[in-house]
Amino acid sequence: PLHSLVTHIKFTSKYLVACHDDNTITLINHLDESKVRLGVEGTQTHTGEINSVDISDNGTIVSAADDKTVIVWEREESRVFYLDNIATLVKFWTDKDGDKIIVVENGNTVKVLDYKKNQWLYTIYPLSYSANAQPSINDVLIHNDRVIVVGNGWWKEYDTEVLNNGAGYTLPNGESQLAGWLLNSKYISSKSKPLIGGISNDRSSFYDLAANSNQVHQFKLQIPSIEVPAGSINHEGVVLFASGSKLILVKPFDSYEVVQYS
Repeated sequence: PLHSLVTHIKFTSKYLVACHDDNTITLINHLDESKVRLGVEGTQTHTGEINSVDISDNGTIVSAADDKTVIVWEREESRVFYLDNIATLVKFWTDKDGDKIIVVENGNTVKVLDYKKNQWLYTIYPLSYSANAQPSINDVLIHNDRVIVVGNGWWKEYDTEVLNNGAGYTLPNGESQLAGWLLNSKYISSKSKPLIGGISNDRSSFYDLAANSNQVHQFKLQIPSIEVPAGSINHEGVVLFASGSKLILVKPFDSYEVVQYS
């Protein structure tokens, strides 16, 4: 049981972090069931609604909110980074360098931060930048030291060693549309490999971006609502998500069909 409504969930093999509608955060060690509350009165807090959260394997938390701040919650202290715009997504770099954090501002700009050095490393503009552009970035994945930016039905890949910026646009090394993408679905992804997917009320799907193909794996899924606070895919394509008061585990490999698009 938790003290308030949960709005975001992320988990590792040892830790679970949950954000609440009162802008606080609960860290749970689900091996020994111990809990720590963050963002309570008298400590560092977010003053706006929390939009995104992530947790590293060692229990370090990063969160972003409408107050234009990113907070890194470590065991001994918290580090606050002030932004010019609202961050819609934060996550730890999943490759070798655990000091790097990915920040998406306004839903259309990707920035990478070395939080221990307090240094912004680079910026990626996947779309031609406009102050009036609608949020369009769903996720940012790391695969073979490359950055994969995922939008609503598209992806673009960047080699950070040779970024080409110009006039507010970063030229990708590769890009493609996601054929058959379910537009009105709940986006989910995997940390361990570039698997992404969408949960919908009737038919759901996932894609393996490492396969470089136009195949989509679709499977039947009956859920009452796609307004779920959390979801994840593991490296075998097994889907876990929350719906209402239930946690649901789906094994789509038992029932999926592969659809090939030309």
